[in-house]
Amino acid sequence: MQRSNFDVLSKDYDAARRGYPAELFKYLKEIVPDKKSRIIDVGCGTGISTRQLKRNGYKAIGSDKGAEMIQIAKKRNDGISYVVAPASKLPFRKGQFDVITAFTAFHWFDDAKSVNELKRVLKKGGIFIAVQKTLTKSKDPRVEKLQRGQKVVMDRYFGTKSDAAKKS
Repeated sequence: MQRSNFDVLSKDYDAARRGYPAELFKYLKEIVPDKKSRIIDVGCGTGISTRQLKRNGYKAIGSDKGAEMIQIAKKRNDGISYVVAPASKLPFRKGQFDVITAFTAFHWFDDAKSVNELKRVLKKGGIFIAVQKTLTKSKDPRVEKLQRGQKVVMDRYFGTKSDAAKKS
């Protein structure tokens, strides 16, 4: 398998990457109260967000296209299943997941092929949660363009209005 761009940085990424605030998981518990929900954390990197999901009572599978990222995640022996797979080609059956999360990763796979694949594995009526740490007011036009673009993609492909009011 070809190395991803992040694989060469996987050890530094794992050491430097910070987790997500408790407020985010409080909000998640409001919209996903059922701890038995089947969750896939797409673009999980070294499993930081996937482990946080587990610590908050959820059972999640982590998925990332970076084999070295997943290798680091698996070394923790934390009882979480991890798979190496790009968002555009997930090895799961149609409608397998109640929830898909993408913690600070959606901008890497917000193309039509990947989003259609996410829709394929998400059960009808399921929830897609894209967390972006940059979803704050910014004077940088590049950040604003990214935010607008991702909202358009989510609204178009998931057929609902995204909740841009919640920020982490």
